[in-house]
Amino acid sequence: MRIEKEVVVEYTIEKSKFIAYLLPCESNEMFRNKLNELRKQYYDCSHICSAYIINNNNHYQDDGEPSGTAGMPILKVLQAHKLNDCACLVVRYFGGIKLGKSGLSKAYSKATSLAIEKGELLEEIEVYKFKGTCDYSLINQLQKILEKQSVDYELNYDSQINFIFYLKEDNNPSINNLLKQDLKPIGKEIIFKKSKSV
Repeated sequence: MRIEKEVVVEYTIEKSKFIAYLLPCESNEMFRNKLNELRKQYYDCSHICSAYIINNNNHYQDDGEPSGTAGMPILKVLQAHKLNDCACLVVRYFGGIKLGKSGLSKAYSKATSLAIEKGELLEEIEVYKFKGTCDYSLINQLQKILEKQSVDYELNYDSQINFIFYLKEDNNPSINNLLKQDLKPIGKEIIFKKSKSV
């Protein structure tokens, strides 16, 4: 799973404010740039704790919070949702009431979970890509099949219909029968589709 775009949420408990930034992140440099941006923006905050998973490798930091109470809880929430190539940075303003180690862990976890609930998740799917043409007379039947069976498809209208579609399987008898030809995949790809559940 991946996050589609940056999400920001605020969560307050016992007068401490937590501001979670969940964002797509494909490199250490992207992460450092975001962290530096937040340090300037929230120069007066108590902590900016974070975790990221990039190319299935992870990192977390507590930024002065007691060891294991901030970065690790953030990371565990990202892992529980099977997220990859993303980062979550949580800005904290201390409200004067100590939360204790358990309370801190729960607060950082909660802020991260709220950001994920607000965000759009993209599911990573390995698919076979097909390309071809068909007559206009077949378009309605083809579209019905594609809407039921393809992961995604594109249709371009010219003298004939030019189509590209993606299937989880390397063939589709329904489409082959309709077009009266045995379509072969032109390759495998990874595509990202909005997840139906968070």
